[in-house]
Amino acid sequence: MLMMPLDAVTVIREELGIRSPDSELKLGGAAVDVHGARYMLAQLHNGMPVYGRRVIVSANAEGKGNFVMSDFVESAVLDGAGLEAGISQAQAEAVAKTNYSADVECDSVEVIYSFGEY
Repeated sequence: MLMMPLDAVTVIREELGIRSPDSELKLGGAAVDVHGARYMLAQLHNGMPVYGRRVIVSANAEGKGNFVMSDFVESAVLDGAGLEAGISQAQAEAVAKTNYSADVECDSVEVIYSFGEY
């Protein structure tokens, strides 16, 4: 039986700075083999992805958690950050068309980028 990755994170959520694993993490991928499973949980803040930030949980073949790696940005840090877009969607599209091709099609998705040590 494989473990539920959010259950493993819930046990140590305070140490990782996670308030609510159910709302701050989203399963981004899983790999299962004869040795067990590895799960990648992407970070969310107020429903918005935090680019490149994640928690990785692995379990042995018996389904017991045996490893957690995290570069999660604590919720309290993001609460105090300025999260307004630096440019408008129209400005971003103009930059893309100027730098790549005038007929490029743009699709926008809001994400939070965190650099360095927050």
